[in-house]
Amino acid sequence: MNFLKFLLALLTLLFIQFTSSGQPDLDITGPAINPNPLVLGEQGQIRFGINNVNGSYPEDAGTKIRIEFSKVRPVNGVTTLRGINSDVYEWSYDEEENTIYGVQQKEIGFLFDAEVIIDIIAVEFTPIPGNSGFSATAYDLPVDGNTTNNFGSSYTWTEYDDYGVAGTVFHDVNQNQIQDDNEFGVEGIDVDIAPEGGKAISNKNGSFIYKAEEGQTYTMSIDLDDSWLLTTPNASITHTFENGNPGNYNNDFGIVPVDMSTDLFANLSSDPTICNRAINYKLRYLNRGTDTASGELRLALDPKIDLLQSSEDFTILDDFHIWDVADLSPNESKEINLYIKMPTEEQVGNIITMDYSFVETDAGNDQELFADTYESTILCAYDPNDKIVIPAGEEEQHYTIKDQALQYTVRFQNTGNAPAKDVIITDEIDLNLDLNTFRVINSSEDVKTSILDRTVTFLFENIYLIDSLTDEPNSHGFISYNISPLEGVEDFTVVENTAEIFFDNNPPIGTNTTLNTLVDQLSASDDLAEKYDIELYPNPTSGIFQISSSDRIEKVEVYTISGQSISMFFAETKQVEIDLEKNTPPGVYYVKLKIADQIIVRKIVIR
Repeated sequence: MNFLKFLLALLTLLFIQFTSSGQPDLDITGPAINPNPLVLGEQGQIRFGINNVNGSYPEDAGTKIRIEFSKVRPVNGVTTLRGINSDVYEWSYDEEENTIYGVQQKEIGFLFDAEVIIDIIAVEFTPIPGNSGFSATAYDLPVDGNTTNNFGSSYTWTEYDDYGVAGTVFHDVNQNQIQDDNEFGVEGIDVDIAPEGGKAISNKNGSFIYKAEEGQTYTMSIDLDDSWLLTTPNASITHTFENGNPGNYNNDFGIVPVDMSTDLFANLSSDPTICNRAINYKLRYLNRGTDTASGELRLALDPKIDLLQSSEDFTILDDFHIWDVADLSPNESKEINLYIKMPTEEQVGNIITMDYSFVETDAGNDQELFADTYESTILCAYDPNDKIVIPAGEEEQHYTIKDQALQYTVRFQNTGNAPAKDVIITDEIDLNLDLNTFRVINSSEDVKTSILDRTVTFLFENIYLIDSLTDEPNSHGFISYNISPLEGVEDFTVVENTAEIFFDNNPPIGTNTTLNTLVDQLSASDDLAEKYDIELYPNPTSGIFQISSSDRIEKVEVYTISGQSISMFFAETKQVEIDLEKNTPPGVYYVKLKIADQIIVRKIVIR
C-alpha cells in the first residue's frame, strides 16, 4: 500500500471514531480517503503516542488512552504483532479484547511482518490538564525499531474539556503546606464559590470541583468549623477560568484538626436488588476522626440472600460476617465490594434488611462505635434509573419520624450501546430539608459534588460507564447521601424528591419521586405498642432503662434524633435492660423495637 495513503487513511479512521464516540470533532485536513478495514502490507511499524503541542513527552503520568480494534488478523499466513516498549512505558495490549491500554507517557506500537487487517472501532483519549495531545505516527521500514533516515509523519491535536475550577482539601499532618503521599484528603468540607453564591464539597479523596465559564473570575473560600485550622497561606483563592489552564486544578487547602478524636462511619449501598440476579454491593467505611482507629466491621446478612464473593477476607461469627480494620488513618476511607445473590421472584416486594456496625474490641470488651441498617425492596421488573430513600416510611403515606435523617440513593444504568464518558446527576432538594446537614456517604465511582441555590450536582467525570449490552453487571452506578429535615418542621409535612440523570450530552432521564410524610410519632407504632403492651421505664432516665412486652423482643436499636444508630441489641426475651449510661450525652433518643417482624418506635429522654 502507498505509505502516504496509509497514513491519511489511519488519521481519517481516528477522526471518524472520535466523532462517533462522543468526543469533540477534530479538524483534520486532507483527502477523505476511508478504506475500511485498513490493510497494512509488507513490513513496518505503526505507533500511537501521547505528547504535548511542542512534540515532547509530558512529565505528568496521568494521561490515559484506550484504542480498541474490532479485528487484528493476518491475511496471508502468520503475523507477529507485539508492542514496542510496552513494558518500559506501561502500555498493554489485550489480545482477547483487541484493545491497547495506556496510563503513562510516550508511545505504544506494533511491528508486523505479514499483511494484516486492522479495524479501529474506538479511540478514547483523556488528557491531563495542560497541553496534552494524541499522535498517530506510521513508519514504512524497518522493523528493528531504528527509524533513523526513514520517512515518518504524524498529526497531533490538542483537546481540552476542563469542567471548572478545582482543588483538594487535605490533612496537612506535618503542616508543610503541601499534600504529601501519606496525607489523605478530607471529605465533606465546604468550599464557598463567589460570585455564584454556590459551593463545592470535597469528596472522599478531598477533591472538589465547580462548574466554570470561560473568562469568569471565581473566588474559592474554605468554610471550616471550630474543629479544623488552616495551614496553607490563604483561606480564599481567586482564579480566572480559561479552558486548558493548569491553574484551574491546583487550588488546594491544607488543614489540621484542633483536637484528637475517633469518629468511625460506614455505609452499605447497592445496585437495584433484582430477583434471581447477583448484585453488586459496596460497603464503605471511613475514619472521620483525627486519631488512628482499629476494630471490626460487622455485617448481619438477611437470611433471604447469599454472599457469593467479597473483595476482602472475612470471618464468620454467629450471625455476623466480620472484616478486621487495622490502623485506619485519619480521613482514610476504604471499600469492600460484595457480590450477593438475590432471592427468586417468590420474594418480590419483600424487604431485604441488613444491620452493620463498627465495633472496637479491647481485651474482650466490645464497644459499638457506629451502627446502621440497610433496607431495599426485592424487585423483578424494574426501572434501571431510580431513587430510593431510607427509611421508606410506613403505610401508604410513608410516615417517617421527622427528627430522623433521610438517606437518599440515586441509581443509574447505561442502557445505550456505547460507554458513557461522563454521568451528571442533578437533584433539587426539598424546601423542608436542611442543606447544612447534606453529606455524601457512598458512591459507585469517585464523584464531585457542588451546590447552587437548592440544586445539588453530582459529577462522575471520565468514568466511561460501560453499556448494558456489553457488560450488564458493570453498567450500573449510584450515589448516596444523607440529609435531615429542618428543625421545627410541622407534623405531616410531605417531603418529595426527584433526580435527573445525564449520560454525556444526552437529554436527562428523570427518576421516580420519593415521598416521606414527616411526623413526630408513628401512629402505627402507637397501635402496635398497645397491642404488645410495650413499656419503657423509667422515662426520663439516667441511661439505664427497661423494655417489656407481651411478646418476645427480637432486636432493639437506639437512634439519635438525627437518625444515627448508637446501639444495637439482640434479645429474644420479653424483657430487656438497656444500659446507655456510659458515653451517652443527655438528649432525646428513639428506641426501635422489632417484635414478631413488626417495627415499633418509642421516644426516650436521657438526662
